[in-house]
Amino acid sequence: MARQLIRKKGSAVLTGSSAGNFLATATSTVYYGFVSQNQTGTEIARQVVIPFACIAKNFCVSVYNVPAGVATSWTFTVRKNEADTALVVAIAGASQVNGEDTTNRVRFDRGDRICIKCDIVGVTADSMGRWGLELEKV
Repeated sequence: MARQLIRKKGSAVLTGSSAGNFLATATSTVYYGFVSQNQTGTEIARQVVIPFACIAKNFCVSVYNVPAGVATSWTFTVRKNEADTALVVAIAGASQVNGEDTTNRVRFDRGDRICIKCDIVGVTADSMGRWGLELEKV
């Protein structure tokens, strides 16, 4: 009897957060994974492996405190295999605590590595952060 491979479509949600206060008093680049972890300057320490081919989309970020100040920001970028993707959320200014990128989509294949990069510019207040990303199976 012949067997057919049944392809199931669907989506998964990948979420993460900082393990406590993060992103303070620096102009630098740090990396986060998709579990509750502290930041690190070493990207490979925060990467996770994608288990199926998918399209990453609907990247959302929320921080507890505003960046506070002129020319201060946190820019969160989804990384694929140590390279920036088009999925980017910038949180800047005196009132913004949420951001999302619902426009861009990035293809990931099984075995690709993913993490979040955060570029910090002039931020002097601690905050906690949360992020989420939809993975649509292809």
